[in-house]
Amino acid sequence: MGVPELHVSDRPKPHRKAGRFARKADDLSDAALNSRCLRFGIAPGEAARKAMRGTEAGSPIGMVMLRMCASADEVARLWAVWQGFCAAEQSYRLRYLGQSGNPKGASIVMVPDHVEADKHHTIDARTNDQKDRDAVDNWMRWRGYLGHLDRMMQGALHCAERGERPDLWEDRAPTEAGIFALTAVRALSAIVERKKSAA
Repeated sequence: MGVPELHVSDRPKPHRKAGRFARKADDLSDAALNSRCLRFGIAPGEAARKAMRGTEAGSPIGMVMLRMCASADEVARLWAVWQGFCAAEQSYRLRYLGQSGNPKGASIVMVPDHVEADKHHTIDARTNDQKDRDAVDNWMRWRGYLGHLDRMMQGALHCAERGERPDLWEDRAPTEAGIFALTAVRALSAIVERKKSAA
């Protein structure tokens, strides 16, 4: 049996949006961005959706940065430090402890499949042992940065990274915990920048 021929009249018709054909993905993206706008406390619109498009707008600590930081440059700088810290923590948990740190991931058993990489693209040629060692080294470097902070700031950063309470954002505004977590990220950023400039 062959595949039935699809006539032009049988094809799903795209709907128009603002004088152009819109894909369903556009609608889903707009819906997600509208939700971010409402959570942030601004009316959805083209400019608001554009402002909420960055990855930081999808995170409670990122929303605190967007609300409290003086400039987009400061947001970008702090977000890069935050992402570096989170990546070190998550990579260490996955590679060294075999845990994601996410309770939802605890019930999912991962079975590695055989994967072949495209030879034309750059691939990570490190062995698993090297990847494990690099994950631990990077985690230790970030732990060294964290060691310059007091315990309250360290605790705030760990809770924020794991998505634990207290909430950083509520009722379209940063909470006291969110403002304190931002203070901790700023302090961590200053340490990272000082260490990198001294190296």
